[in-house]
Amino acid sequence: MIKRENFSTTLREQPKRLPIPTRYGFAPEVWCEAFEALNDGNPEDVNLFNLGLVFGQKSQKVANSVKHISSRTKSHGLPELAPLFSQRANDVMRIAMESHARAMEDADVISQEQIREMMCFIDSAGNSNSVQVPMEAVVDAIANAIKTLKRSDGFGDLNSNEINYLDIEDSLRNLLNLAQYDLSLQRMWDSAVWLHTQVQVDPQSGEYMIDETKSDLARRFAIDLSRRPIYMARSFKRFELLESIPNSSDVLIPQVMLEDGHLTVRAVPAFNMPKEERDALIKARHANGLLQEGILLDFVETEHPTVKLKISEILLIWGELALIAQQLYSLAQSRDSEKEKVTLTTVLNSRFRLTDIVAVIKSCVVLSRERVAECIDFLCFQPTREATLWGHPILPAGDDICLFWWPLLGVHHARTLSAWARMHKSLSESFESKGALNEIMMKEELLAAIERGPYREHIRYVGSSLDPRLKSDEEIDFLILVGDTAFVIETAAIPSPAEAYEVHDTEKRLDQKAGQCTKKCAILRQDLTQIDEWQDDRFPIRKVTKVVGLVVTNSYLRDGNYSGDITQCHWDTLLNIISYGGMLFGVLRDSQEFTLKAEIKPRAGESVADSILNALKKSPKAEFYASSLTYTDMYIKGYDEPDQAGIYRRWNMEFPSPNDIEELLNNCSFGASLVEVEDPSLSQS
Repeated sequence: MIKRENFSTTLREQPKRLPIPTRYGFAPEVWCEAFEALNDGNPEDVNLFNLGLVFGQKSQKVANSVKHISSRTKSHGLPELAPLFSQRANDVMRIAMESHARAMEDADVISQEQIREMMCFIDSAGNSNSVQVPMEAVVDAIANAIKTLKRSDGFGDLNSNEINYLDIEDSLRNLLNLAQYDLSLQRMWDSAVWLHTQVQVDPQSGEYMIDETKSDLARRFAIDLSRRPIYMARSFKRFELLESIPNSSDVLIPQVMLEDGHLTVRAVPAFNMPKEERDALIKARHANGLLQEGILLDFVETEHPTVKLKISEILLIWGELALIAQQLYSLAQSRDSEKEKVTLTTVLNSRFRLTDIVAVIKSCVVLSRERVAECIDFLCFQPTREATLWGHPILPAGDDICLFWWPLLGVHHARTLSAWARMHKSLSESFESKGALNEIMMKEELLAAIERGPYREHIRYVGSSLDPRLKSDEEIDFLILVGDTAFVIETAAIPSPAEAYEVHDTEKRLDQKAGQCTKKCAILRQDLTQIDEWQDDRFPIRKVTKVVGLVVTNSYLRDGNYSGDITQCHWDTLLNIISYGGMLFGVLRDSQEFTLKAEIKPRAGESVADSILNALKKSPKAEFYASSLTYTDMYIKGYDEPDQAGIYRRWNMEFPSPNDIEELLNNCSFGASLVEVEDPSLSQS
């Protein structure tokens, strides 16, 4: 059946055919013509069309205001503006972290999930946010502002002889407020288009509401965003346990100092630093050197074609810059914003001589001056369309550079390396090939899980990269037998989506994987005897009567989703069920930690294979996170007094305190299956 083309599907499937309302140069007349040609009368088409007109008008007002401010500001080149941009971003981090610290003062015990999701930052419209929201918004807004200013290579239209001009700091503050407002329009528009959020627009007043709670994809994305950092933190902790922190103080460390009102940095022997500071920096350096995801291990040994350093060496230099950013943040924390305003501004600017940074890092990482300089140049933000400050957290300022703290300290390796890889064909090919390492690691973990798990008598590992007789090009990634049921496992290393359009792309990739798994199951069902040939002849041949498919990835977007004989889950979910016969939860009772297991037991007449499948289809962990999901109505102010306001209803997580987790677990559908067990990490250490 051919899907009929309409306005909303064209926006998603052929986005270049239509103008984007939040982009510079939006043409309402072209928008209206496209709607007339494609509209089939469905409510989504009508509401997206009306929202596009409303947002297009708002974006045009932003563009007009930018021009007006520029017309009243003396001309400044981008290098002059760089310290003001870094000051703004770093100050937002300082303020956000202060609000976070105040919110935590009264908490006796708090979970990692609560720390991340705590709604403790109030924006100008009175909305509550977690600390990540304002920090990420200002960094993205600055990148957008710089890309806008690229067209004129700076900001300000007045020459030096004009007298009635705006102060550059006031102008830039207004510019960034406009950039953040424009960015919020872009994010809401992307949510409406790519996440299929429900849109309602009053065609008379232009008031609007965008509702994520009416979108299954938006719900799953919110859960994915919350679960991903927790999983990454656990993986990171395992790496830390495997690699002990070096105890040597006979190393050089970049040390930031304030001297005569200026920032300086020098490479100093660690033993010359106060012990507390030295230990903290050595520990931070060790953490900076650990990868957040093991499947990146091969890729980081690839040489960057322009920098002429391995990706791992670039990350090493990034880690030294992060040490500098960490010290700058500490210096800012210790300054009074009123009494030490000038000094605080210097710290927030985070401006250093490029030659000093290169010399210091060269000494600390033992790489040539040329390679370090080339790497610093690579890490400098250039206002190309795809560039972000998350992958390039430095702004050039003539002979100086300015550092952005949060991108340096909050690096997400998978996203950053993926962005770097897209810039060069050879890197992109190398990054995509990480699937091979992914399968090797999965095989090792799967075999270990079967061996130590309670189902080892029922589960048999058959093999990986198996070629079916009837269609050898449909390679089966993994095949395991659970009783008389064959599990065809299709795997993939999925990029971590952060933007709405990336979620849309990830969904398409997961659809593709589900389709491939369906084909392979069908091929296998046509000739079950080939499974006999693949089985280890040291053991009795198992007769297979049923074939089911599993799409297993590193994404939580479809953890627990199923259709027909195809179930989708996160790799960690499958491993937990096979390893422990259930999902594990940490709880607190009277300040003591306990581990509970949502135990999976076959019901009367149910096979082990069916009980595992049922657990994957309704993962206790997925249900727990879903039960912590709530929503917030964000008030979006109009651009000016007569402009239309709006409501953005968005998902957010509201995790219980560690003392209340057990009560929430007991209220879940699996509550009756909970049993107290020994923490497996203790028995395996």
